[in-house]
Amino acid sequence: TALYVGGLFETYGTLTRHGLIKANPLTGAPDTAFNANFRADSGVGPGGGYDGEAGNVLQVTPDGNRLLVGVAGQGSDVFKVLHPRTGSVTWLKVLPGDTQAHAIVGTTYIVGYHNKGGSTSTAPYPYFAAQLESTNSQLTEWDPGLTGFQSNADGGNNGVQAMYADPV
Repeated sequence: TALYVGGLFETYGTLTRHGLIKANPLTGAPDTAFNANFRADSGVGPGGGYDGEAGNVLQVTPDGNRLLVGVAGQGSDVFKVLHPRTGSVTWLKVLPGDTQAHAIVGTTYIVGYHNKGGSTSTAPYPYFAAQLESTNSQLTEWDPGLTGFQSNADGGNNGVQAMYADPV
């Protein structure tokens, strides 16, 4: 019954919303009651044209009660859980890089990201993936042992970039 659209944009139609909107899937009309309050591009500094938050990876939980959002954008290293009707934050977890993938396994979220600090990062979970408890955003004990660095020749992002969890 809803279409969520994420990316680096400032407006959708005539509605000013940065990075994430909810729309009617039949008409494309934006839902004005939904506002995730993502940070807009500042227009200043070295990354001013792209330093806002963008909905990068989106998924609604099977019960429809939560919208999982992997956030991207310069300085937007976070995984957010939002209320799917209002866009308000239920909880969030700051990560050492942009969230690029996530999956639901029972009551746990597995979150994949690129690690700006590489394997030498001092982050509490420096391995491109984290397991978070869906009830309180707390990191659980899980280390997939993935390592690497973000210094790709093309400037792209190393890390976990896709996930799928079999619902069975």
